[in-house]
Amino acid sequence: MGAGATGGPSPALSRRALLRGLTGAGVAALGVPLLGLGKRAGADPPAPPSRLRYVLVPHPDDEFDAWSLLADETDHYKVLILLTRGEHSGFADGHAIKTGHRMIVPDPRPSPGCTPSVKKAARLGAWHGFLDDMGLIDWTLGTCPRSLQIPDPVSGGPYTFDLRIGPRSARAAFDLGDGTLSPARVIGALRAVRAVRSEFPTQVEDDVVGAAYNNVAFPDAVLYHHSDHVAVQDALRSSKGGLTGPAYVRTVPSDPAVALTETMPERIYQAAMAMSAIPADPLLNPDADAYGAFQRHYGWLAFDMRSKSETAYWPTGDTAAVTPFCRTQTFSID
Repeated sequence: MGAGATGGPSPALSRRALLRGLTGAGVAALGVPLLGLGKRAGADPPAPPSRLRYVLVPHPDDEFDAWSLLADETDHYKVLILLTRGEHSGFADGHAIKTGHRMIVPDPRPSPGCTPSVKKAARLGAWHGFLDDMGLIDWTLGTCPRSLQIPDPVSGGPYTFDLRIGPRSARAAFDLGDGTLSPARVIGALRAVRAVRSEFPTQVEDDVVGAAYNNVAFPDAVLYHHSDHVAVQDALRSSKGGLTGPAYVRTVPSDPAVALTETMPERIYQAAMAMSAIPADPLLNPDADAYGAFQRHYGWLAFDMRSKSETAYWPTGDTAAVTPFCRTQTFSID
């Protein structure tokens, strides 16, 4: 998400709720003194995923717009395709970086007046950090230890990308320009990744997901508009880059086009979004501690999508009535 776009908060999940949801399953990166959710202790080795699911992500953090189609899902090898580095977000210059309260300061640390390259590196680092932590929590995602750089087959073309590969997911990171995406560029990136699918454990293609919340028509959900999100939605509704399987496009519950509603497991949502609260957290309490991986890695970018003002952390909730980063998410199917 970018604060330069246009677009509500709810009380954060409590640390008590986090501990309840992750009983027997902590991750050191989250600072929770529990063990083992990233493994299936005593279980047979899980079967490898049999089909590819491509996930188009306009900016680092937008992946959570479609996390309900990634979390605790065993059938698909997930290929997250980051299209831009999010350098034009109103918070990418680091002016709202929070220290303490378990928040992770981005590396490199941007500051007002810094170059776009520093903002890009900071946001890309936060993206990988969040996915690394969630891969330790959710074994169906896992981590991506192998790294490659894939050149554009056309010399000087825009589709060079960094590729990280793991046994259950991969990450392709493009740099196509925050605020400049077009449907054609989105499809170009998708095709570039499809062209190297021989690198993945399976080559059987299934579907594609647009992790791109955009709502200008339904006031019962958070209003938010970004041209890059529109480009992803338009690309999937018009072409799909040659894929024959379904395209899932994030939308809001009151949209007549809704064809799928998915709710991520509570433990997964809490592991991403939980904040401390003892006994009850005032709304967006600046003294709250971050325990969820999303809050820790992306807290320096947090803002209220209704007012576009800085907040202590990202609002959380069950539906898009309070935040696009909600637990229950809705999609159209094309």
